[in-house]
Amino acid sequence: MRRAFEVAVIGHLREVKDPFRAAEAARLLPATSRLQVTHVGAADAPEWTAKAIAEMETNPRYVWRGEVSGTQVWRLLGRVQAMVLSSLSEGGANVISEAAVARVPVLASDIDGSVGLLGRDYPGYFPVGDTAALASLLHRIETDQKFLARLRRAIAARGGLFTRKREIAAWKSLLRELE
Repeated sequence: MRRAFEVAVIGHLREVKDPFRAAEAARLLPATSRLQVTHVGAADAPEWTAKAIAEMETNPRYVWRGEVSGTQVWRLLGRVQAMVLSSLSEGGANVISEAAVARVPVLASDIDGSVGLLGRDYPGYFPVGDTAALASLLHRIETDQKFLARLRRAIAARGGLFTRKREIAAWKSLLRELE
């Protein structure tokens, strides 16, 4: 059996996160694809749990693990090939920072919060709600090693912006300004 090409979705199941976009995109991939979507995050309501269970029952490429610990999120980031952030609106997702530090390429909806963290020239954006465009990106990262390497370089270039050392320095600077 061929090893899966695993992609993470890290986020709660709620409307603003557009949580099933990656699962829907995975359905559009060719039968030869090895892509597997692993989703972690709590369901905000029983309806979301039911939707996740139904998706797992009908989509062999999708697995929802529910709420997991921070350690489990880091383990997931340590093994996946990429992460999808399909939010409809976001102020700036912490999970992008975590993925950048872990050097995991992100495929993100083209929203201000993601662009603010990843930069306008980041090559992994897709239009909000565009399942076909996300499917195209997923297929491309699985089959085009040069494109995947480009995404890895782009995310690595952003990783230094989110280190603990940099965050502490920024807080100290801010506190000095407030004195």
